[in-house]
Amino acid sequence: MSLINEKIVKQVNHYFSNENLSHDRFFQREMNKDHGWVKIDFLLGCNALKRITQNKATIAAALKDSDLVEVSDDGEKIRRNPEIPLPDNMPQFWQDLKKRTRGFPRNTSNDEIMQFLNSYGEVVDLIKQKHKRAREFRGCVFVTFKDEATAQNFICNPDTNRFRQAELVKNMVNDCKEGFFLN
Repeated sequence: MSLINEKIVKQVNHYFSNENLSHDRFFQREMNKDHGWVKIDFLLGCNALKRITQNKATIAAALKDSDLVEVSDDGEKIRRNPEIPLPDNMPQFWQDLKKRTRGFPRNTSNDEIMQFLNSYGEVVDLIKQKHKRAREFRGCVFVTFKDEATAQNFICNPDTNRFRQAELVKNMVNDCKEGFFLN
């Protein structure tokens, strides 16, 4: 898979992840309009994807490699794979995620966190938790590794207990064996 395709799949998988859909009402409303289908034109309204490419055909072709989303026959829409349902109680899922928020220095960039995490295994998704009103990073991230074994290795590795001078608290999220919080 090319680097651009990898970036597209990673970004769109983030949009359709449990973690994002647990609180992103904008995406939820759009998905409810057409049985889960979302137009690629809608996705191109998202700056992160737009920075990768604005070519719909490139996006559709790249997403054929995603396990989380599927592309419509005409290549104009995508949806979350129906065989991967969302958790039954999304509001509770989101509340459980928010309970574990503290830790990384507030000025830590995504790139710094990703560099730290990728040295221990392939990261599929990273979400930085922010204060609701101020929209400032709270020091907590939700991380999804490529598989359970990689996540377990990270959790059990004593070298991952600290980031710079900050002590990290690592918690696995119930029913999501590849994801956990670092605070």
